[in-house]
Amino acid sequence: MSLIHLENLTRGYGHRRGIEGVSLSVVEGALFGFLGPNGAGKTTTIRVLLGFLRPTGGAAKIFGLDCWRDSVLPTEPCMSAAKFVRRLPFTHETNSPRRIDVQALPCR
Repeated sequence: MSLIHLENLTRGYGHRRGIEGVSLSVVEGALFGFLGPNGAGKTTTIRVLLGFLRPTGGAAKIFGLDCWRDSVLPTEPCMSAAKFVRRLPFTHETNSPRRIDVQALPCR
């Protein structure tokens, strides 16, 4: 089973494409490097995987969960990283993944 799976992932910014048609699978136990030149779309891809950006096409999944539909966002401003990770659906004992609306983004 692939822990990370991207299939024809695309993210556009108006008339420009941040990433286009990215496909990859990372299986359990694999060591995977994500390299490329400036502007290649590495950060955009990671932001899609984290659920910070919605893809304009394709699919992005981690542990079989859709990175956008099944993402969990912080419910309070400046939530600590440890508290945020405890709320992720694959680390927190819940019946199903969920998306929580948020008024403020985490502190940078």
